[in-house]
Amino acid sequence: MYISRYGQIYVIYILSSQVDATEMIFFKIICFVILNLSIGISTQCNNGLPQWFRQLGTKDISSNYIAQSRSVSVPNTESELVSRDKCQSFIPGNCLEAYIDREVIKRSPLPLVLLGNQYYYFGTYFKTNYFKAMQFCHDHGMQLLSIMTREENDLILTYLYNFSKNLVDLWTSGSDLGEEGTFVWLSTGKGLNFTYWGNGQPDNAGNDENCLEIWKFDGKTYAWNDRSCMFDAHFICELKNCSKFCL
Repeated sequence: MYISRYGQIYVIYILSSQVDATEMIFFKIICFVILNLSIGISTQCNNGLPQWFRQLGTKDISSNYIAQSRSVSVPNTESELVSRDKCQSFIPGNCLEAYIDREVIKRSPLPLVLLGNQYYYFGTYFKTNYFKAMQFCHDHGMQLLSIMTREENDLILTYLYNFSKNLVDLWTSGSDLGEEGTFVWLSTGKGLNFTYWGNGQPDNAGNDENCLEIWKFDGKTYAWNDRSCMFDAHFICELKNCSKFCL
């Protein structure tokens, strides 16, 4: 008996000359079961994973540090770590992408957060200076945060308001160490294509503020602020454009 796969339908070739009538009936039953399983997989892919996979006993991992996508809501199960629109119809690439999202978070030694289509690590357990924060991110296969779009900025701030509102200072990779007054994202080498500075910032207070942090002004509102690079703060690492090679 040989099994091959074309799309999601399994075709079984039986060497009829080598089996008797009883064995032929048994093989027909197997064919029927496999065909129905295949159809079931193609129609029940939902919440990022096929129905059959989700019923294998996925572990509940509700927590405050694992969140998903634009609403930044905490998922109830692992399968909810990915957006539902990825698997509305059975497209193998979409289901694979959903599976990869789940596996990247599951296998990471750090508690990653999936916001939009990017992975982030919020360094909430200790504070350190700008350079050590960058070193920590690189040492764990990530980069210190570079905020490339206003949408990304909104997702990160929303997550902070919802789940880490007690944090006051968080490093990004922004810096004007190369040229005073010209901030760039050192993790990417790109300039700032938009800004979200707090009122009166950047002000280079004491002529010693060359690194960009997310700061909670007056203990209420998160915005960008320039700070001395040697200041100890929390930080955010990012893992962007992940593929199956992250596994």
